[in-house]
Amino acid sequence: EVATEIGERAVVGVEADVVRACLTSNKLIQLASFINFSLPQLTESTFSIDQKESELQLLPFYSEKKYLPNDIFQTVPESVAELLKLGIDESRQSKADSEIGLFSDNFTDPTVVSHYSNLGINSFICNSRAVPLVRLLAAKSLISKVDN
Repeated sequence: EVATEIGERAVVGVEADVVRACLTSNKLIQLASFINFSLPQLTESTFSIDQKESELQLLPFYSEKKYLPNDIFQTVPESVAELLKLGIDESRQSKADSEIGLFSDNFTDPTVVSHYSNLGINSFICNSRAVPLVRLLAAKSLISKVDN
């Protein structure tokens, strides 16, 4: 009502950074203009480990013992990928025109941008150093969609 009265509209989004947010993203997107999924926080909550602490102690040990295939914060683990896909799909079904973003500290793997672009992510949030690379990877992904 206030937005109509003053002629302005506030854009409010939600950050999905825990497992429950992915599972209820269909409801969250109804309350917001956009939803951003946070890859580092989802990885932390999925594995119940803190990234900073785990890099010092746990991950080297887990990698050495082959408990985890690789550094879970440098890739997208399968379980986190499934959560993201569920959250993206639920958001799109609930609000087809919604803006859906993915935040990551590390988009160095070109398959990540391509894969999530194909799943319906339409914005990638990254640190300023990664912007040129992410723009290039997103453009390549869009071109390959058109070519196929």
